[in-house]
Amino acid sequence: MDRDIATVRGNEDRMIVEGAPDSPTLRYVREQLTAEHVRWLAGLGITGTVFEDILFCHGTLERDDEYLLHEVSEAGVVPRSTDDLVARLDLLAQPVLLCGHDQTAATVWLPGGRLIVNPGSVGLPAFEDDVPCPHVMQAGRPHARYSVVWRGGAG
Repeated sequence: MDRDIATVRGNEDRMIVEGAPDSPTLRYVREQLTAEHVRWLAGLGITGTVFEDILFCHGTLERDDEYLLHEVSEAGVVPRSTDDLVARLDLLAQPVLLCGHDQTAATVWLPGGRLIVNPGSVGLPAFEDDVPCPHVMQAGRPHARYSVVWRGGAG
């Protein structure tokens, strides 16, 4: 908050602000936050930009609880097709999109040069969820993941 770093709201942030669902973890986190912290979380947007050419979101551009790079169905979790990603991002002006939510690190280059980066997870390398149907997401290793993206030429 004090550093004014570009930040977007994630699904857990939204659940903290909304006060539901109740779980031991969310209860503990809420007890650690001040009213100022909660107001700050409540004011975060679902998307943000950096340097005008990098767009970022937690999940997708519309939802903080949906995976951009994966589809979930009763049959399991599969990577979204290139055609699906191109269609979802067709109207974006920014050539770089940073996303997350599924906790798995990935770099995807789309036709036309658009880059999607999911840095992975620092503290949640695997989890179970029941939305939109029961599934498991896992990075495959317990190590923290992150990405470094920079602007400029090769060097």
